[in-house]
Amino acid sequence: MPAVLQQAVYRLVQGLAHNVALHAQATEATVEVDALPEGLVVRIEDNGCGFDPATVRQGLGLMTLHRYAAVLRGVVRMESAPGLGTQILVRWPWP
Repeated sequence: MPAVLQQAVYRLVQGLAHNVALHAQATEATVEVDALPEGLVVRIEDNGCGFDPATVRQGLGLMTLHRYAAVLRGVVRMESAPGLGTQILVRWPWP
């Protein structure tokens, strides 16, 4: 895996784990990093308080998430709802 991708994944996971600890009020969280034939996938899921992605303000954490993903043509998918936790999936194609 290229060093720039390693660093982007590390920073992304670090930031998302920090956000879970700070905001989610979760009792459980899962982090998965999978190397697939088509690229790299990072999934972070928690059982916390969740939020409405359509109405949440794009703060520094979400802007940073999208920036780290975009560095290497990554795509972010976010699923969350109040009271139902959050799942964030980031996919990068192999360079």
